[in-house]
Amino acid sequence: MRYGFGLVALLALGLTSFGIVTGTLLHVESRDGFCVGCHLHMAKNDAMHSAPREVGQLAALHFAKGIGCAECHRAPGRFGRVIALYTLGLRDSARYLFADYHEPRRLAYPLSNALCAECHAETLVRAGTLDTYHGNTRHNARQDIRCTTCHVHHARGDPGYAYLEMRAFEAGCVSCHHGLYDAAPAQRLAPATGELSETRAALKRRGVELP
Repeated sequence: MRYGFGLVALLALGLTSFGIVTGTLLHVESRDGFCVGCHLHMAKNDAMHSAPREVGQLAALHFAKGIGCAECHRAPGRFGRVIALYTLGLRDSARYLFADYHEPRRLAYPLSNALCAECHAETLVRAGTLDTYHGNTRHNARQDIRCTTCHVHHARGDPGYAYLEMRAFEAGCVSCHHGLYDAAPAQRLAPATGELSETRAALKRRGVELP
């Protein structure tokens, strides 16, 4: 009985300690300056903390809504930040201790559609018409074309089309629809919201039919 009580107490102490450490680390990690301290992204950090319309960045729009680096650069799911913390966090800490400061060439956790859908699930079912990209269920089933393929996050995009970047958008389309922009009209797109869109004008010049 005594050993059983001691084991339960030890387990409770371990879980409590794990919770305190995890909560503390998550709090520290939630500060963008902590991420920039190692990841050499000061220019991206400055742009992200600027007015979204001024820099034309999706990342800046997210920050304006209270969403920082750690909210997106993580594994998908409810425990995505904890998973990233105890995988990437431990790995990066070890590299730091051994003076390995090089910047990774690719994301360990690429921004997946599942991650975006955690906040933007309504986009995948919006309108339900075939004259919009997300109104076509066949498009939404394509996991090889990520949301961030067209809606670039740390580069200048078009606010009128949810920060869609023209060249990235076209590259994604023609990867399947070969010659899409060779003839007019190629397809129809819903009108952009807000002020006159640069992307809208560029699409019209390429022969895309717009309402």
